[in-house]
Formats: sequence, structure tokens, C-alpha cells
Amino acid sequence: MISEKYLKAYLKEYATEYEKERKPRRIYRDSAHYLEECLLLYERHIKASTLTEEIDNWLVHIRYGCNPFLLGVKTAFEHGDMEILHNALYQLVAIKHATSGGNYGSGNMDCVLTASAAGLTERIPLLLPQELGLCDSGFPPHVAMTNLTMVLWYKRKDWEASSRRCAEKRLSTKMPLLWSTAIHYLLALLDGDTKEAGVQLELHCCAVPSIRDKFHATKIEKMFWCDAHGLYNLAFFVLGKKKALEISMPEHDCFCNDLAQWQIDRNFTPGELFVRYPAPMELLNEILNCMPPASELTLLENTGTEQVYVGDAKGFKEKITASVLSK
Repeated sequence: MISEKYLKAYLKEYATEYEKERKPRRIYRDSAHYLEECLLLYERHIKASTLTEEIDNWLVHIRYGCNPFLLGVKTAFEHGDMEILHNALYQLVAIKHATSGGNYGSGNMDCVLTASAAGLTERIPLLLPQELGLCDSGFPPHVAMTNLTMVLWYKRKDWEASSRRCAEKRLSTKMPLLWSTAIHYLLALLDGDTKEAGVQLELHCCAVPSIRDKFHATKIEKMFWCDAHGLYNLAFFVLGKKKALEISMPEHDCFCNDLAQWQIDRNFTPGELFVRYPAPMELLNEILNCMPPASELTLLENTGTEQVYVGDAKGFKEKITASVLSK
């Protein structure tokens, strides 16, 4: 059972972190412990801030710490409650999106998959705005995945040929199975080949245990792989429920069939924050519950005669701040 294995691994990781006082990836005993740590951070680094500074400071801290997602997975498996896991995914998306810094294109693919895993379809057009078009730069496998996702999402036949060429070119090179299977899966969705999609999703899950540190995944993160749920759920959003149900759920332990079925039965109804923050940290609830703006581009200065456009990080943060302050 994935739940039993996960709980055992989580408790071992918790003991290791606090024995050796390692805190790069926080593992919390329970929600009370998590909130205690957040309050300690507030008292040390945020308390004396102005309201605008507090928003900025929280955005920094929740990006690099203060993330209760692994605790949410642990709590869900501990209680056999898929709603808790669904809400933990909501909070993970809220954190990733709010701290994305105005990324665009392939830089948002990780957040797109997490949003899909949480059923937060309204965020996908914000992360991959149609008006910005296909992307041609970034992490190469994510470029291919992003463009295929945009063709599927917006049903843009005029983008299909170039997206296929990009994907096939990437598949002709040597890359980890984790990425090649994800690309093959998206191509199968584009072809409406649900049988092949199921095969590729299973292979994707089988590749997860072989992820090395360069992919920034710890053992317990690999034991519940939310990207696989993002890929699986995407089929429901772009093919429709009837067609997507033809895709077999992975049998690998890193995919939680109970969660997938729970979400299907409820039509992927959006969740809510797994952990809500009491005073004096209540502003964090507003930050995480606000809807970030769509990604936009801005012209990079001091690049000579060449025009270089990048994600508008400054404008993105300003709009989040204005949205929170207007509450």
C-alpha cells in the first residue's frame, strides 16, 4: 500500500532532518508543528514589515520554505482522506503560481502539471496565455511539452505541425525516460490514442524512482508523483470525460488511484487551502487565495540592438500585491 510505505518513509525523513538539523526541505510532524515554524519565521523576519513588505517577504519565504505539501500528503494517507490530498495539491499550486515570478512558456510547465493535478483549470490559460504563442526557449523537454499542451488546450490546428516537429526532434535526442514518456503521452493525446497514452503514463511512473538529485526530487516526493496526476487529468480537460476514461490508470505505486477516482467522481471541483493561517499570519491566506495575473512579457534592457523579451516579474509581483491589498 502506497499509504503505509509513504508514512514509514515520511517518519524516517522527519527523524533524519531533526536529528541532523537539516532544513532545506521542511518535514513537519503535524499542522500545529508547521504553524509553529511559520510563526517563528514571522516573528524573526516579517513582523516589523509594512503591509507591502509583508507580502513581498511571504512570497520569498513560501517559495523557499514554509511549504506544507508533503505534510498534506502524509496527513491524507494517515487518515485515508483524498479530500485532504486534493486540498494539499491546491495549496501547492497556490504557492507555485504566486511565486512563479512571472515565468512564461516552458518555465511554467511544472506549475501547469500541478494545476492540472489539482483540477485548477482556470489557472492554465494564465500560465500559458494563448496570445504569447508557442515557446522556443527553456528546458528542452519542457519546451516540447509546453507546445503540445498549448495545441491540446487551445485546439490550435495551425500550431500542431510545428509542435510535433519540436517534440519529434527532442525525442530523437538522448534524454531521461521521465521526459520522453511525458512527451509521448502528450502526442498520444493529440492523436486521440488512449491506449498508447495509458502505456506511456505507466512508463512515466516507472521512470520516477530513477530520478536523481538534479531533478530536485527526494524519496518521499517520488513516492507520490503529482506530475503523473497532472498528465492523467489533462486528458479529461482536453479530450472530455468519456474519451479520457479509456486511458488506463497507472498501476505504479507513485500514482494514487484513489485520488484520481475521487477527483473524477467530483468533476475535479477545486479544493481549498489544506492549512489556513491564523493571526498574525492571516495575510498569507489572502496571498495564496488570490488569483495571480496572466504571464506577460517585457523587453529586456541593455541587450544592444537585439530585442529580448522575458517574463515580466516586476509587473507580476505588483499585480499580486495590488490584488491582495484590495481585499
